[in-house]
Amino acid sequence: SSLVLGVILYRSLRAKLEILPSLLIVFAPTAFPVMLTHAGSLFRKDAFQLCLFALILVLVHQFDTAFSAKRKTLFYSLAAAVQVAAVLNHEPFALLITPALFLARLLSRQGYFKSFGMILPSAVAFLLAVLNKGRSQDVDCLQSSLQSIGLLPEDARPGSSITELALTKPSFFTWDLSVEQLSWSLLHGLLAVCVTFACYVLIARRLGLRSLPVSQAGLFLFFQLLIALPLFMATIDYGRWFSMLSCAGMLALLSVPKAELASSWKVYSASPERLGVITCWPLI
Repeated sequence: SSLVLGVILYRSLRAKLEILPSLLIVFAPTAFPVMLTHAGSLFRKDAFQLCLFALILVLVHQFDTAFSAKRKTLFYSLAAAVQVAAVLNHEPFALLITPALFLARLLSRQGYFKSFGMILPSAVAFLLAVLNKGRSQDVDCLQSSLQSIGLLPEDARPGSSITELALTKPSFFTWDLSVEQLSWSLLHGLLAVCVTFACYVLIARRLGLRSLPVSQAGLFLFFQLLIALPLFMATIDYGRWFSMLSCAGMLALLSVPKAELASSWKVYSASPERLGVITCWPLI
């Protein structure tokens, strides 16, 4: 899944950008390397989720370009089914990846109502998962079942989902980190946000013709982080969740038609003389 994600991300970038910025973005610290190296595994649920998101973007594009109501219904139903499957596979999909689709729809001038309609299956599935969150007995049953067929070591517990762990533990919305851990986490978080913002600006600027769409990239990332904030506050993130958010944002931005990105939100347009060196800083 990690290798497939790398191919998908690179091909999506190369369809819109030159080879150098494409390689820089693919190998940015918050992009493909996290998925490739985390836990030393080439199959990661996080990478698999992003592959599902890429499939959803394809289905959404087919929905937009379909001319008949029958084909639109078909592609919407397929996109909805993949969304629900992704949320039930890993609930953070709704907080880390789905917002990128919503924001991309807004950038494509679909309007709030149509944009929300596209992510409604994810929202409903997540709400139902939260209302029917797992119990410790369910985890015990899952542990026994996996151990009985040799898929889990004897001293291991199944990975807890957000609805089984983060939404049920007493320390929800409290700091679990020491002062030293918190300072390092904030430093790493700040660096990750800066790297991701630079990647977003680089993508948006290349798609926005002569404009400098810092405002679009900044608002896009800000709203992503705002929606995902409860998840980051509920439990410790080791980089892979932020990487999911970052890669999802990149794939979503790349799905926006080139002409739409420059005109949907207000863009700061200026002559090359006024822009000067600042137009090159995301690439640097």
